[in-house]
Amino acid sequence: MGLFSKCPLLLALFIVLWNGLVFSASLDATTDNIFNPMTKVIIYNNLESGVNVYLHCKSKDDDLGIQALSIGSSFKWKFHDNFLRTTLFFCGFTWENVNGTFDIYVAKRDSCVTCVWRVRRDGVHGYDDDGSEKHFFAWRLPKKDGEKKN
Repeated sequence: MGLFSKCPLLLALFIVLWNGLVFSASLDATTDNIFNPMTKVIIYNNLESGVNVYLHCKSKDDDLGIQALSIGSSFKWKFHDNFLRTTLFFCGFTWENVNGTFDIYVAKRDSCVTCVWRVRRDGVHGYDDDGSEKHFFAWRLPKKDGEKKN
């Protein structure tokens, strides 16, 4: 029998310490953990010149604030997944009259150490560590005058 099966209180304490001390989102975190490596998310504005994108990223525990990205600029943050691998970050994007909210990092879906996202005219494209496109979220474009609403 393992140590945790003999003492459920020890298991509970381990889980609390893991979640409380290891998981933290930060714009400038520098510490890593061999059991739970740091994940970095970077979002680039790849819209054409002069178009700013505004984003607001959050998790259950962290609000990273509203960011204004000019063309070619980026926003990044680092964090550790929680013990149960339920970490989720979502971001709301707005530019001109277009907007959308997407799950940018889902622990059980994403295996990247550095997750890269590029905001483009057709949507938000996500790339894995090897540079291959992994996800694509299309914009929900506003209805034009005279179009029926569903």
